[in-house]
Amino acid sequence: GMSMNTLRSIATGGSDSLWTAGDTMTLCLELDNLPPNSAGITNVMAALHDGDFDVKFQDDTEVDWLELRVRLCCQSCCNIVGDINHNGAGPDIADLVYLVAFMFGNGPPPPCLEEADINGDGSGPDVADLVHLVVYMFQGGPPPAPCQ
Repeated sequence: GMSMNTLRSIATGGSDSLWTAGDTMTLCLELDNLPPNSAGITNVMAALHDGDFDVKFQDDTEVDWLELRVRLCCQSCCNIVGDINHNGAGPDIADLVYLVAFMFGNGPPPPCLEEADINGDGSGPDVADLVHLVVYMFQGGPPPAPCQ
């Protein structure tokens, strides 16, 4: 647990610990590259199951609202957007089959979700990404968005 004012102070280098209207902060929690714990776990993301990760806020201030956005990042694994199976070959029919199996046939998740965000909107993989990939591969549509 940590005070939001403490986080604000860290973000500003200790020069400001008070929040004012319009202040924002981005926190990046790298849960896949940690020092080993007593069980030897260094990758919390790999050990999580549905419902295992909770973020809780207690507000005892006059904060009107707090927005929490959670994005699973994999900057270290994103090489080629559209390379759904992460084999380095780039977008091809195998990637399309992999994405369809994941979305509609209980196939495994892509090794790097960022590479499956074909349209780069940050919400993929979803049907819009699938359509984007099909249009790119078979109708000469725009290429996949670059890695973010």
